[in-house]
Amino acid sequence: MGCLFAHGSYLECLPRGSLFGVLGTLRRRASIKLITQSCGHRVRGYMSPGPRSTPHTLELVAKAGFDWICEYVDCDFPYVITVLDRKITAISYGTPGLIDYDLMNRGPVQALADMKYTFDAAYAESNHHPMKFCYAVHTHWGGTVGMARMLDDFLSHVRAARVRAKAHAAAREGW
Repeated sequence: MGCLFAHGSYLECLPRGSLFGVLGTLRRRASIKLITQSCGHRVRGYMSPGPRSTPHTLELVAKAGFDWICEYVDCDFPYVITVLDRKITAISYGTPGLIDYDLMNRGPVQALADMKYTFDAAYAESNHHPMKFCYAVHTHWGGTVGMARMLDDFLSHVRAARVRAKAHAAAREGW
């Protein structure tokens, strides 16, 4: 998908109003130029710090020429929003209910069970249409020993599911 335009603490430390108008446009363009130079290619998407969108975010994203936005936690598959006659793909910041902040109060064992169950459901549904599974991790919540172990165990489950899927595909081809 290309580089994610996540300008983080730089724009987060500016007053909200300074992101709009001529000065805001110049600041956004300077950020995009810097990130584009760092990536070596055009910046295609946007995610605000947090994410912390405003009522103006979609219009600003469209004016900047971005193809996708990663702002919301509202859906487990990408969808299209039309803004200023421009189609922008919305990719959820996380799978609803499965951000580390949501999971940490359940404890690692229940969190792992919830992650596996939801992943397996999304993986099966992906046979019918595109799906996404995204676990958002913050070092101050998800970086605890128990949550880190939960993530390790979950990734083992994902790897095993991919191996099983490849074996099933090979078996189908042989029939």
